[in-house]
Amino acid sequence: EGAADKSTVIPPGVSERFFTPRPGRHLHSRLLTVTRLDESDRIKNVHNVIAALNVLKDRYDFHYQIVSGTDTGGYREELDRMIRDLGLADRVAIVGRKTDEELLALYHDTGLFILVSYSEAKNFEGFGIVFLEANACGVPVLTSRDGGMRDYVVDGENGILVQTHDAKGIEAALVRYFEGRDRFDAEAIRARPEPYRWPHIAQRVAAFYQDRLR
Repeated sequence: EGAADKSTVIPPGVSERFFTPRPGRHLHSRLLTVTRLDESDRIKNVHNVIAALNVLKDRYDFHYQIVSGTDTGGYREELDRMIRDLGLADRVAIVGRKTDEELLALYHDTGLFILVSYSEAKNFEGFGIVFLEANACGVPVLTSRDGGMRDYVVDGENGILVQTHDAKGIEAALVRYFEGRDRFDAEAIRARPEPYRWPHIAQRVAAFYQDRLR
């Protein structure tokens, strides 16, 4: 019997505050990323999102905010320089850590959450809690098929999956979003992370231990 046969995977939970209804505009033009910016962890792929938006800047109205609580190495400076050089300073902004209340307000004003991570040989995106938080607030997500999100995101239901994680693939997915080709339903989006509420996760943990104690 292998290790896989003895393993039980229980995902992280989402705080109840993200499921609590609150006033929000969910502006179609507002785009949001919440991630750390780490020179050794460029798989978050923010640079390609900015490159894609640069191609689309004359076709669509948008404001893209990148919330980064942790900056390591020169990746943040590289992105800031890219934003300036492309003339996007009035439409793309990198900001620091937000309080829980500020982050909730951002989610509820956002039309689309974006985190199009890619995988490397020894580095890949796991089960990203920020995707669940965005969906719990009724916000669809734009992501890739790499890593843990391909088993969670249903293309066209609670988000959009890019065909490729390069700038061209992200551009095509953003056009699909801006053109409204998917009729996202906020209630259906909120239902997707329902099993990941902390009370449900706690029940799964308790059931696991009860089963082992029999």
